[in-house]
Amino acid sequence: MFTGWRLQGFTIACLLGLVFIVITYQNTQVSVRNWLSVLSVSQQEWNWKATALVREHLRFVVELDSYVNQHAEAPVEREKVIERFDLYWSRYTAMNSFFTDSDAQTVELLSRIASSPDEVEARVKGIVDTLNEHGIATLTRLEPVVMTLEPGDVASYRQIMRDLRLLSDNVVDLETALFERTRLLQFTQDHLTEMLHSRLRIAYIGLCVVIFVLVMAIYAYVLIKNRAARSLESVNSKLLAKISESEALTRQLKRAANHDSLTGLLNRHGFELLLERLFMEPDQMHGLCFVDLDMFKVVNDTSGHAAGDRLIQEIAQLFLEEFEGRGQVARFGGDEFVLVWPDCEAEQFRKSIVTITSKLSPFRFQFDQHNFEVSGSFGALHFSTSRHSKQSVMAIADAACYEAKNSGGGRVYFHDGDDSIIASRKSDLFWINAVQQALKKDQFVLFHQPIVEICKQGVRQHSWEILVRMYGEDGTLVPPGQFLDVAERYGLAPRIDRWVVQHAFAWLNAHSLDVIGLDCLNINLSGLSVSDLEFLSFIEELTAEARFEPQNVCFELTETAVAGHRSREFLVRLKAMGYQLALDDFGSGFASFGYLESLPVDYIKIDGQFVRDLDSNSMHREFVKAIGSIGQAMDKQVVAEFVENEASLEILRELQIDYAQGYHLAKPAEIPGYSDDQVDWRSVA
Repeated sequence: MFTGWRLQGFTIACLLGLVFIVITYQNTQVSVRNWLSVLSVSQQEWNWKATALVREHLRFVVELDSYVNQHAEAPVEREKVIERFDLYWSRYTAMNSFFTDSDAQTVELLSRIASSPDEVEARVKGIVDTLNEHGIATLTRLEPVVMTLEPGDVASYRQIMRDLRLLSDNVVDLETALFERTRLLQFTQDHLTEMLHSRLRIAYIGLCVVIFVLVMAIYAYVLIKNRAARSLESVNSKLLAKISESEALTRQLKRAANHDSLTGLLNRHGFELLLERLFMEPDQMHGLCFVDLDMFKVVNDTSGHAAGDRLIQEIAQLFLEEFEGRGQVARFGGDEFVLVWPDCEAEQFRKSIVTITSKLSPFRFQFDQHNFEVSGSFGALHFSTSRHSKQSVMAIADAACYEAKNSGGGRVYFHDGDDSIIASRKSDLFWINAVQQALKKDQFVLFHQPIVEICKQGVRQHSWEILVRMYGEDGTLVPPGQFLDVAERYGLAPRIDRWVVQHAFAWLNAHSLDVIGLDCLNINLSGLSVSDLEFLSFIEELTAEARFEPQNVCFELTETAVAGHRSREFLVRLKAMGYQLALDDFGSGFASFGYLESLPVDYIKIDGQFVRDLDSNSMHREFVKAIGSIGQAMDKQVVAEFVENEASLEILRELQIDYAQGYHLAKPAEIPGYSDDQVDWRSVA
């Protein structure tokens, strides 16, 4: 209600009203007092003049009577009578100035208040005029008589008294009129006094009202101020709470920026800040270990991401317990950790890492009735901040970890100053860049190697396995062993798979397998592609546009690639689309024959390490025989890779293996294009 300038304006208006009331009251009081003064003066002058006239009249009569009727023992001199007569005359003379300015003001004032003030004033004036007219004339006529009057002159005395009696009647009338005028003036004074008191009461009431309103306004203002103060206090309290929340959120965001949300460990950014602080102190020796979990993908694909997250948390807790009070643990990536031990001795650091490695070799993990044995590959080094940089330290640790993983995993590799692993790492980086450029510039080319059916006499071409080669910057062909492993390790394999599948499907759309004498084309897929459902959607899109039957394509997948639950779903959906499936490199992984039975594959490709020396290794011969028997029992076709001589081919024929592939039968060659009209499609070198 009263806020801001409105309350200020209201207060100023109240103060102005208060001043107005005070000034009006003061003006009224002054005016009434002036009027009372005028009435009082007028009344006093008239009463005094009338009284003086009556008094001198009586004195003259008494003095005249004493002079005329004087006794010898008390004589009265004529001079006293004459003196008294002169005084009496002077009172009549004063009647000429009876009505003064104050009388005019009195008449004006009476006219405002009394109902008929003019009648009283006219009567008084008439009497005074009569006294002036007859009195002076009478006194003039009596003057010679008085001057010559002798004691005992009764006749003259009677004449004088007769004339004076007429004057006394007029004086009595004057007194009566003045009495009425006095009553009128008294009424007027009472009225003015009452008016003054009334206005005083009104002024008091007005003052009280204004003061009350002003006090209420001030009270309201104080209430509003207090309410505003409380509101401001509440706002300040809320603001402080918000500031506290903001500070807490800032701390949380700062922690979130430097810590992993799943484990609470330092994240990559937090680790980099820690490493920067370590390198701020020169000539200090520190220990650093890069850890990459083995078989983490199997856990993730088999039991889902919840299992993977649980495993990461348990491994993080293990590292914290073993490293507590000695250093820091950071989660560098999905299944990668970094252990940092500042300011430590080399042997002390080595023993600690060996102890942690033993705890993780293997680490038994259970989730949803599934049991897993997980290990870790450790790459460790003890370094000096004055002889290394942050980049070189990370490169060495990463390369050492890769060396441990490449050696079979579940072990630790300590960097001993040998820079060969750094060189190997640089080589990997070179081929990563080369693969990326080849994908960008379309520098891959399709090759093929025939798979033949082993007949009783000779062989018959069955299918082609599609292989991929890459052109280098100088235009020469790069062997697959130089770039495929790197592409697989660094996540580039799915992009290569997409290129191969897209171009192989385009080739099939342009060529008839019946004309060539082939049953199908075999296309290899990497493990990363098999676990990617988006890749499956990519195949579905190509299938919808294909001009060939899906059974003309057989996708080859390795043992490790099909281990997870998502990979199984991938296989089932491919099979539902009509494609054939082959389990590649069987025997090199961990798949059991029972697990093989649950896979919807059509072909089993025996790993080449068991076939290459088949003619000289009886154990490998028995293994191949067992796989052949299992394949027949499961109604699955068996393919033997790496057939390098005729003796091995004859043994495969004896073991009733269905198909063979290898350099003895045909070497890989570029897939024929549209212009290769002279190519003998059925030739097998």
